Parts: sequence; structure tokens; C-alpha cells
Amino acid sequence: MGRRQGICNSNHIDGVLARTTLINKAIYMKLYTQSGWAAGLSVNFGSSVLTDWRLTTTFNQNCSGWDCANSELGDLWYTKLSNTKAGGFSNTGDFQNLSSGTSYWSSTDYTANTNHAWFFNVSNGTQSHQNKGLNTFGVAVMDGMAVVPEPVSSTLFLIGVATLGFRRFRIKYIK
Repeated sequence: MGRRQGICNSNHIDGVLARTTLINKAIYMKLYTQSGWAAGLSVNFGSSVLTDWRLTTTFNQNCSGWDCANSELGDLWYTKLSNTKAGGFSNTGDFQNLSSGTSYWSSTDYTANTNHAWFFNVSNGTQSHQNKGLNTFGVAVMDGMAVVPEPVSSTLFLIGVATLGFRRFRIKYIK
């Protein structure tokens, strides 16, 4: 079985999580099926073929219910899109493919019961856990690439700017 093709909507979750997302809204699937779907994606994105997809992650298992921004979807819902539990899923930003009224699997097991995994409900911003055998949607993500300048490059740039500034000052005021 080859890698499955997907359509990338080129949305980015900016900031600390820096992820590229792909939404699977075709059918409900069990967690293991969703995990296989994400791992099997092969997405043409410009001249690149992206293949390192996975389901979202829940980082801290101490939050269940509302106001849990400790997962990739919780961070997107509360922090990046500024939704609130009172306002519901009113701000989708660039993520129109997220279906209101829908829960999305996390790949993170619920440690108190490993037959369960975490999920995030985008209709009301709640995070909880459920049996892995139940069907729900999935969001495939991959680690983003952040370009961070090297210290040497930054130093050389600053030296160049200072030199140009000094030369301009010298020409203008010393002559």
C-alpha cells in the first residue's frame, strides 16, 4: 500500500507550536485508523512532497474541560484564534476546514486508562479523553521549520550596518 495523497490547505499555527496543518474531515475513524491515515499522507506542497505527518499532541494531562491550551488544538483554539468558551468557535482564522461541532483526536494516550486517548472539541473548546475505539475526526500536522539566523551572520550584518552608518556620518560631518 503506497502513501496516500492529501490536499494541503497551507494553514500555519504560528508561535511556539509552529505546525503546518492538514484537516481530515472526510469520515469519522477510530484513533488507530486516524494515526495510520496521518502517517500515510504524502502531500505535494509547491515543489516539495511532505510525508512526516502525525496527529496532534496533548502536552499536559492535568487539564480536562474548558480553557485547556496545553494541546496543539487547544493552543490554536484559545491562544492563536482567541476563541472563548462563552463565544464558541466564532473565530476560525485561516482554519475554515475545522468543523464546528466536531471533536478531533490527539495521538496522546490518557495515562489513567490507556484504552483512552485525548481529544479536543472545537464546537465548545473542551478537551477530554474517550475510548480509542470510538470514531471521530483527526487533524494531521507536521513539525514546522523555523529559520533562525546564526549568531555569526547576525554579527556580520550588524557590523556592516555600523560601518555604512559611520561612513555616511564621516562623509557628511567630517569633510
